[in-house]
Parts: sequence; structure tokens; C-alpha cells
Amino acid sequence: MEISAERYKEILEDAPFGIAVLEKGKIIYHNRHLEKITGFSSEELAKLSFKELFPERELPLLTSAFNKSPSPPSPLHFTLSLLTKSKKEIETEICLLSYEKDKSILYLREIVPSKVLGKREFDILGKISHEILTPLSTIKETISILEERASEELIPFHKSLLRLAWEEALRLERIARNLIDVSRIAQGKVFLRPSEISLPDLINKSIASLHLLSQKKNLSIIPDLPINLPPIFADPDLLSSILINLLDNAIKFSPPNQKIILKASILPSGHPLVSNKNLPQTNFYLLISITDFGPGIDPESKEIIFQMFEKGKSAPETKGLGIGLSIVKEFVQAHKGVIWVESKKNVGSTFTFIIPFLSPPNQIENWKLNHGRKS
Repeated sequence: MEISAERYKEILEDAPFGIAVLEKGKIIYHNRHLEKITGFSSEELAKLSFKELFPERELPLLTSAFNKSPSPPSPLHFTLSLLTKSKKEIETEICLLSYEKDKSILYLREIVPSKVLGKREFDILGKISHEILTPLSTIKETISILEERASEELIPFHKSLLRLAWEEALRLERIARNLIDVSRIAQGKVFLRPSEISLPDLINKSIASLHLLSQKKNLSIIPDLPINLPPIFADPDLLSSILINLLDNAIKFSPPNQKIILKASILPSGHPLVSNKNLPQTNFYLLISITDFGPGIDPESKEIIFQMFEKGKSAPETKGLGIGLSIVKEFVQAHKGVIWVESKKNVGSTFTFIIPFLSPPNQIENWKLNHGRKS
């Protein structure tokens, strides 16, 4: 039974690994799976040299493989890191077969890690993080007592050491709390426990908790809030975590001597920002945005920065585990809300989230009649 050329093409297109036919280093044919692995469209791949799909450090090995061209032709097998459109590196197994001068067929398969963190591992991670918080609380209390009682006896250098110890203790506490949140998310244990809270108070406490971090870079965090905002029903712990992680991210990427702007506003149900966001129906919504004036986020990274353990292209050297924004997204969604980022290179980024504004109807209606903004 003969198989038609069309059927052969279908088999290649549906293959569970990437296939590329190369001529003088250019991709003259590829299947759908290569698009899936790389993130590039068919049109984009057609314009690329195959070497552009790999980090610079991998090029010597790749060039050597192309130059070997064994005779008679025989496949070469090797492992390389592939560079996706979003600049994420993926370990791949490659089989290269050169069949004519400057012509090759390449088969590429993504290497899946043999083990990923499961619920049990995340549970252990959460418990370890809880254990860290107990001695950390003692460390913070000890530093606080030393600063209070021995401040006059310490020379400036020793005071600076105490200040550094306090800053690092706060940073370790944020990391531990974020890991606890990651553990809860992975195990499906994020439960909304709303209560009546003052949003201005919560925002001011969040800003205060990062005072030393922002002061280190001489950054001003400027809140721009509605006047006499009525209480909101939300989960104070989750909302606080959202604000702290977004502010921490803004501080991290802001150059020294800049400002960070935190804006809050109440939107009616018919507002354009609400109508196309697939939000649950209610009369009013709370919008909060945090703007920094840092390097900005490249378009490809916008797709991955809200994923767990991922960092953007512009952030490979920054401190952090790549979990803060994924926590933010999960906690916003727990409030039935949405979050997105707008960014421009060398101008800055604005992270915005909207959640339903739940408050006693008479309070929100009275505020609507009388509200204004601080100048």
C-alpha cells in the first residue's frame, strides 16, 4: 500500500517532535511542533537563521556539528539549549543528518525534567518556610532591642551593620512568606477570607513595610487615592501580599532617585476598562495600578512574567526567585479579578489589577455622590 506525498506531509506535521529542513543555515521547511517549542510563527521561522534559535555559547558546538558532514551520511546526536521567542532556554535533544552539501534535516525534542515539584514537595516547602519564620522573629526582636538600647553606645559602622542585618531579616521574611504562599497555591489551599478593611490603611502599611528597601535607592512611593474611600470587603492578607509584591517588584527595577506611583480608583460597571475584562457583574470595581520608571519589559517577557519561577528577559541578574508576580496573579484571581501590565522600553511599567468592589451599598452610593481626589 503506497502512502501519498500529502499523507507523508501530514505525518511530519503531526510528529511529536520538531523537524526542520535546512539549506545554508536557513529553515526552508519546519513542522508545527517546532513552532510550538520555539514560540515563533511560521512566517517568523522562515526569516530566521537556524543559529538564531540558540544562545551564543552553544554556537561553537552547533557549527562543529554542521561542519562534520560524515560520509556516508549518518545522524549526529547531541544536547543543546534552545532559545525560545520569549528568551527562555529549553534543554533539547537534537539529531542532525546532513544529506547534501549545505543541506540538513534536523529533529529536535524537548527534554522534560524527570521530576517536578509535586504537592508533597510544596507541602514540605511550606512547612520549612513556616519553621524559618519562628527564629526569624527572634532575630528581628533582638536587632530591634539592640538598636533601641545600645544605639548611643554604637559607632556609625556598627549601626550600619545592625541596619543591614534588619534589612536582610525583612528580606528573608518576605521570601519565606512568599514560599508559604507558593505552597498554598500549589496545593489548592488559597481560600478567600474577606473582611471589612480600610484600603488607605492597608496601602500605607504595605508602603511602610518596604520603607527601608525604597529608602536604600532614595525612591519615593506616592499614593494617589480617592478621598473618604468607604471600607472594602476583601481578604486583607491576600490583598496585602498583592500590594507588597507589586511594590517590591517596582522598587527592584527602579533606578535610584525616582518615584513609584500607586493609584486607586473606583470604576462603575459600564466603564470601558471593566466591560471587556470578563469580570463578575457588580455595581462597582476597584482598580489599583503601580507605575515605575525603570527599564520596562520587552513584549515577549509579558507572556511569562506571571508564571511561577519565571523572570523576564530584562531581569536575569536581579535578586529573587521569580515567584512574586505569579503569587499576585493567583491572589487577584482569588478575588475574581484580572491583572495585566503595560510597559515601554526605557520609560517604565504599569501593573494594573481590577477586583469587584464589595462594600455596603449605602456607603458606596454616598461616596459616589461626594467623592473627590487628593490634589
